[in-house]
Amino acid sequence: MRYFFMDEDFAHMYKAERQNAKLSVVFAILGIFIAALGLFGLTSFTIEQRTKEVGVRKALGASGYSIFYLISKEIIILVCVATLIASPLVYWVATNWLHNYYYRIHLGVLEFIVGFIAAISIALLTISYKTPQTLRINPAHTLRYE
Repeated sequence: MRYFFMDEDFAHMYKAERQNAKLSVVFAILGIFIAALGLFGLTSFTIEQRTKEVGVRKALGASGYSIFYLISKEIIILVCVATLIASPLVYWVATNWLHNYYYRIHLGVLEFIVGFIAAISIALLTISYKTPQTLRINPAHTLRYE
């Protein structure tokens, strides 16, 4: 007679799945960090290119919100396009992966909306870190040599 405990048997069966889940979380955090660094670099480059434009707008009385909107508009559009491209691919991969399980869930629109909101939030946080430095620059310094 061979005996075993069911919880140990289930733990052994799903050991690889738990390891894959931990690796997925680590790589997701690493990917988000690298993407945020890329957004920070893109924001810095955009601000550097538009320093004189921001100086002119500030000299003419533009508010901080309008300058933030000016800088973040392009990056938000890029995040939206990236989400539109990535969503069908993620749906296809996740559906094929979940197909291997007996008890499976079905992906809905809500999961993709939450992911989109998280991506926009991370992008806005990244942009809002660099933008106040630009708003504190005196417009006379940027327009001095023009």
